[in-house]
Formats: sequence, structure tokens, C-alpha cells
Amino acid sequence: MPTRNLANSAMRLALAAAALALGSCGSKKDTCSDFPSSVGYQPLEPVQATDGWPPTRGGSPATPSWARGKTTVPYSPARVYQALQSPAASALILPDPTRGDRWASSPGTEPFPITFTVHYAVFDTITVEWDLAYRGGVSQGTPTAPTEIGFRYQKTCGTEYISVQSGSLVARATADPNVTELEMVGWLVGYGQGPDTVAGTLTDWLASLQVALAALGPAP
Repeated sequence: MPTRNLANSAMRLALAAAALALGSCGSKKDTCSDFPSSVGYQPLEPVQATDGWPPTRGGSPATPSWARGKTTVPYSPARVYQALQSPAASALILPDPTRGDRWASSPGTEPFPITFTVHYAVFDTITVEWDLAYRGGVSQGTPTAPTEIGFRYQKTCGTEYISVQSGSLVARATADPNVTELEMVGWLVGYGQGPDTVAGTLTDWLASLQVALAALGPAP
């Protein structure tokens, strides 16, 4: 069974370092942003022909750091669509309960086939919390026989140390009905965080999706 790595321990440490460097221990300041319905679940940007896996990365802390990756999973698009309906398939940071981390999902209220919110709380010297809203649906085909699936997330409220955290996934059918191509994009503006953090986010996202797909078992 696929295993999750802990690439985003870098994000945990960066958030803790930010709080200490800015002298905010014990204080809490949230920032919120709109996630317009008009953007739907379209990709943040196209994945380039030269992008593969591990993800290509770039940008800087002052502007959105980014990562783009393209890979495949040995499951049908219908199976991928089924897995994406579970919030656990989109876990971007894997909580360590021994440290007091929390991870909780709640149903979304947006007019999309897939909609939920995940509240992240991670602890390393201080507790840092934020919310990501997720949405998705079938772009081509039908829910039982999709040929293209769109999926997207965005930070909507929480810690001031992350001002932008967005990502998108496009899943497409291939010539093999039991193989799906994935295109993944991530953007991030956060204190002390950069392109490697975004690439780690996509790596953890893919690992979470693979675990969810394996848990479903072979398609009936």
C-alpha cells in the first residue's frame, strides 16, 4: 500500500519559526480571503509539457512560490473521482496527534458536486490554524464515466503566516482505461516558505490520494 511521506514537516517548522521571529507567540491573528465561485474548479495554470514528477518548482517567498507536476495512477478516472470525494484523499499536511495536531473536515456549502472544508491545526512551539476550502467535479463525461475531472483548493481563513495557499488537480482518462493522468499545481505565499514547500505539498497530496485509492480496492 502507498505510504505518505512527511515532506510538509518543512511547512510546520516554517510556521513555528515565523511566529517566533515576528514575536507573536501566544497571539492569534487570522486573515481571510474570498474564494470566488466564478473560478470554479478550473486549474490554477496549465501544466507544461516539460513538467513531470517530482514536481517542477520556482518563484520566491515575496511572490507566489509554485510547483507543477504530472504523473499517473493505476486507477480509472471513475475511481479517482470516487476517491476525491473523501477529504482524506486531499490531506496536505499529515497531523501528528502526539504533538497536539488536529485535522477536521466539514461539508461545504458551495454549489459544486464535491465541496468541503478542512481545518488544519499544527503544533510546533505554538499552534497554527487555518482553513482550506475544496471543490471539484466532472469537467468532461459523466460522474459514472468521467473522462476529465477538475479539483481545486484555497486557503480561506486562518494564520497570518500564510497569505496564499492554493492548488488544483486535473485528472484525465488515458488510452488505458485503468490508468489516469494527473496534473497538479500549487501556489504558496507564506513566511519562510518557498518552492520546495509547495513541491512537498503536492507530494503529500499525491500520497494521500494514493492511500485513498488503495483503500477503495479494485473497481467492481
